[in-house]
Amino acid sequence: MFCNHKDRNDQTPVNLLSSLLNQLVSQKSILRADIVRIYNSHRAKKTDPSLAEICTLLRDAISFYSKTLIIVDALDECPQGESRRVLLSKLRDLGPGNNLLITSRRTPSITLELETSGNLEIRATDRDITNYLRERITVATEEINYFIKNDETLYPLVVKTILEKANGR
Repeated sequence: MFCNHKDRNDQTPVNLLSSLLNQLVSQKSILRADIVRIYNSHRAKKTDPSLAEICTLLRDAISFYSKTLIIVDALDECPQGESRRVLLSKLRDLGPGNNLLITSRRTPSITLELETSGNLEIRATDRDITNYLRERITVATEEINYFIKNDETLYPLVVKTILEKANGR
């Protein structure tokens, strides 16, 4: 599951969990009858499935696997507040055999929301960032390479500025 700040309005718990359900079901031909029944029922009424219905189907889908790993990437880009709390709550309630990995920038709200979960902070070192920039600039556009080659101070300045920003300075 990938959160994107550009899609915040569409990233509701129902939509995100429905996407997850779709991924699980597409891996195995499972739950087709239940999903078709709910789909047809809502199509006839011109409504959308409820969060409870999606969660029930999701728990059922997970039960067909011996283990599941759900990865939520960039949680900080999902809408803050009740929507994010509901999403996390529903993900935690999916049952045994389910493993959850969440990536996010460290923000006060996410730190609070995940305070009871295991936490591993991973940060790029200055060397990692410098190597990444060197590689990216090597394959950069002709215009960027032109400026870098014609101004010996530009590359070190770019690296220094990005390193400072990455460290919060």
